[in-house]
Amino acid sequence: MPDLSQSVYSQILAHFPADWQPIRCSKSTLVDLSHSIEETFIGHHLRGVLFTGFQESRHWQQEIERYQQISRYAEQVCIFSGHPLPVESLYGEIRITLPDNTPLRQEWFVIALTEHFCCVLAGLDSLAPATHESRRMFDTIWSFDPDVITPIMQMLSLLVEDVRPEKAAHIQQALDHYPPIIPDPVYLTLLTLQFIHHLETQHQVVLDQVEHLDEVVQKRTMDLTVANQQLKQKQEQLVRITDNMQDVICLIDAQGNIQYITPSALNVLGYTVESLIGSPIFSGVYPEDLLQMQLNIRQGNRAEYRYRHQNGQYIWLETLSRLVSEPADSASSGAILNIRNISKRKAAEQALQYSEERFRQLAENIDDVLWIRSLEHEDYLYVNLAYEKIWGRSVNSVYQNGSSILDTIHPADRQRVALTMSDVLIVNGYDEEYRIVKPDGIVRWIHTRVFPIRNAAGATYRLAGVSADITDQKNLEHNLQDINRLKTDFLTTAAHELRTPLTTIKGFTELLLSRPFDENRRTRYLTLMNEQSGILAQIIDDLLDVSRLEANRSIMLKLELLQIDDLLQKTITPFIELGILHQININASVNLPSCIGDIVRIGEVIKNLISNAIKYSPQGGTIAVSADVVEDDLQVSIQDNGIGMTVEQQSHLFEKFYRADASNVAISGTGLGLAISKLIIELHGGKIWAKSEYRVGSTFYFTLPLSRPYASTGRISGI
Repeated sequence: MPDLSQSVYSQILAHFPADWQPIRCSKSTLVDLSHSIEETFIGHHLRGVLFTGFQESRHWQQEIERYQQISRYAEQVCIFSGHPLPVESLYGEIRITLPDNTPLRQEWFVIALTEHFCCVLAGLDSLAPATHESRRMFDTIWSFDPDVITPIMQMLSLLVEDVRPEKAAHIQQALDHYPPIIPDPVYLTLLTLQFIHHLETQHQVVLDQVEHLDEVVQKRTMDLTVANQQLKQKQEQLVRITDNMQDVICLIDAQGNIQYITPSALNVLGYTVESLIGSPIFSGVYPEDLLQMQLNIRQGNRAEYRYRHQNGQYIWLETLSRLVSEPADSASSGAILNIRNISKRKAAEQALQYSEERFRQLAENIDDVLWIRSLEHEDYLYVNLAYEKIWGRSVNSVYQNGSSILDTIHPADRQRVALTMSDVLIVNGYDEEYRIVKPDGIVRWIHTRVFPIRNAAGATYRLAGVSADITDQKNLEHNLQDINRLKTDFLTTAAHELRTPLTTIKGFTELLLSRPFDENRRTRYLTLMNEQSGILAQIIDDLLDVSRLEANRSIMLKLELLQIDDLLQKTITPFIELGILHQININASVNLPSCIGDIVRIGEVIKNLISNAIKYSPQGGTIAVSADVVEDDLQVSIQDNGIGMTVEQQSHLFEKFYRADASNVAISGTGLGLAISKLIIELHGGKIWAKSEYRVGSTFYFTLPLSRPYASTGRISGI
């Protein structure tokens, strides 16, 4: 048994001065140095002997293939490894598995003996932690001295004789032919040039990658600049809205502390925004009104109370509150408050008790509609001119027919308001919000408050009412809710869906930056990165589509004659050619009539539905596509036998960002496909729906009307 207590590295180091320090380099550099020696064999078809030893590696198969190539020229190639290797297949190749507990298992070495030079390269693993295999550090040393190489070769020859005695004669014969010699300066130069060539190749790869990264950074910077500009425009629009509001919009937390308040607070309350943020909304309330005001706000009710203005005087305020749950604690809640200065209205209500004339003088100078109604004759005694501005109808029409006001109320609200306005229910007054429809078809939101007027005996004989146009307030509340919901949905979905392709791109980018690859592998990795970039682009296109549709932006349809069976065949063929696990059958009635539609948009709907059927039936199966005439419509159905949906999932099916099985990370998607499809079909005047049974499968249907008159090109705006 040979003495294996010393490594190749230690035997080389023993010939150098004691104070000499070896070079510490990465495994990547050590591999390049080894390849330079080996490629000298390959490039110059040298005969000789090559001994090499390497640690366990993910790339051992590639190294073995390289040594097989060298063995076509070298007389003998001997490979030492701590990892068991397959039995050699070439005569000139020997594979040796190193014994346990030998220092040779901890190093990487290459020994070359030719008729022109001899050399030995060894790297001892420093065992320092590394983030990647290529970054592992080795103490590296090499020598061209025959006196250094000879004892190393004797040790390794004895190891071959001990482990593979049948190969001992081959090794000894090769060593006799190529003993260690003093190197030829020409070949020392060739080796040096080979080292330089490897270094320059790596340098060029890094430069190319840096250049590509610069391009990516520049494009990303430009995209972020555009996004920031768009965000700034939205913020400026919101600031213009809040700065020009007459009412005060305020957000308070569960303790009643002000978290946000519009700049109109200075005009209404007399205080700056800075002085109010963080202070309790209840400070400044008239003591006698405080308890009721707190109760109304915490219950989400309307509150009227007196408030001390900054000038020291008390003003009357009306607050409409809407409770908002706090994300961190669903048990507690804050509120959005709409605060209005009603001091004038209060003064008008008080004036009604003394003189209708004084009320009239005040009423004609406010923006809200004020009216007085007689209970005895059920007619209106007075309606101010604000009625004409808000309702868009003449005051005289009310005087002539008092019930005409009820006719202006939106059909969906009319019955409810009529019950509230009945004499029995309004003797004590009422407070109601409802919609009206103006003669031009515009719908406005109205907030009406009715107060009973009593005679000396205490009986109600008249009603006084104040009706305010709260459309702007309603729109603002709705927009704020939509913005918050869409923002949350977008961030949750985009973060998940964008991360997957970004992670892939980042991973391959780091891989390409960290090590050299041949051209085929680089092309394959870049192709995968390009495919993931396409997925990113599709996600962004979906988000832009739904944004345009929801923002009521102009959507143009290119209307033309559409043959549904041809469109089905054209759209489905690419799925079939991809070699999917599913069998897609098309069953269309004979001689289906043409309809009018946008071929590209309807094709997009079909593609979405087929794609969903494939994704949600991962075990394969049959997808049945049918087309037929049902009454006056052309009906298309797409049926799968996949995972199906529950009743709860079906109720949210066409909502934006909703996915029927969001927990299944294997099924990717933004949750926008069905929402976009629904908007496209409805824009064509059709319908879309689904039937599903959990774990059995789903069938999606959509219709296109056949009765639409032909137009070669049409444009339809809005939703």
